[in-house]
Amino acid sequence: MTQYIIRRLLQAIPLLVGISLIVFLLMQLSPGGPLALTEAVGSGTRMTPEELERLRASFGLDAPIHIRYIRWLGAVLQGDFGNSYNTGRPALVVVLERLPVTLLVTLTAWAIAIFLALVGGILAALYHNSVIDYALTTTAFLGISTPRFWSAIMLLFVFSYSLKWLPAVGLYDPRQEYSGLAAVWDRILHLILPVTVMTFYTFASLTRYVRSSMLEVLNSDYLRTARAKGVYERQVIWVHALKNAAIPVITVLTLQLPHLVAGSAIVEAIFAIPGMGRLYLESANSRDYPILLTVMMLISTLIILSNLLADILYGLLDPRVRYQ
Repeated sequence: MTQYIIRRLLQAIPLLVGISLIVFLLMQLSPGGPLALTEAVGSGTRMTPEELERLRASFGLDAPIHIRYIRWLGAVLQGDFGNSYNTGRPALVVVLERLPVTLLVTLTAWAIAIFLALVGGILAALYHNSVIDYALTTTAFLGISTPRFWSAIMLLFVFSYSLKWLPAVGLYDPRQEYSGLAAVWDRILHLILPVTVMTFYTFASLTRYVRSSMLEVLNSDYLRTARAKGVYERQVIWVHALKNAAIPVITVLTLQLPHLVAGSAIVEAIFAIPGMGRLYLESANSRDYPILLTVMMLISTLIILSNLLADILYGLLDPRVRYQ
């Protein structure tokens, strides 16, 4: 197992290099740039071409694109992702400061969605073609087809502006100085709406996979044998059936986490959550290349590690899988 993990991590290095090349070229060749606004305002502020050239050189934008990539990659290999064009601070530090907030929202939504999807998928499979099955399937299709921004806006309108039950934006109330349990409760209230939006989509997609996998397993011979031996139905469902039904679901399950992290930008922007997703949108508007590249490489690394985690879980759930 250890040798397999090491080999997979070594194989990920050239993959990350290829991803970095593609992302770097796409950003550098896209219209506009970090100096687009400066150049547009330059005539009104009497900024001379020499001053613009010095500013471009300070950002390292005066060199050919292949030289810029080699310089950037060499710095990244040393742990330096460059400095933010907006703040001048190290890009990696800025991103890591925002990452815990994003992980708080996404991991909470991910955990709740897994629990609800397991319960919902199993119930839909056990009561196949019943009212419960139709209700859960309809809910799943609604969750998949409903855009996150629309769900977020509707929840804000109903629960924040109309009913005034829940706070609309932020992670805490800056007007109050809570401590202890009051501070925890205030944080929970602020997390309910964004977590609900992110949970709904993940729950919907996972429920369909759990349901279809359980339907295939429930009629298998080894479950009939377990029942014939007198094994309790609860143990048959939650131990034997779920363990085998979870094998094809693992890939979807593990890849949902980086998908949630990458898709948190819209939710964080609507609810004014100071996370990594909102930072990415702000940096995209200002063409802050170091921040954008850092976020993209972090998400790419998370996707690769999620695939590795899925392969490891395959071996834990299916004894037929061997790592050679």
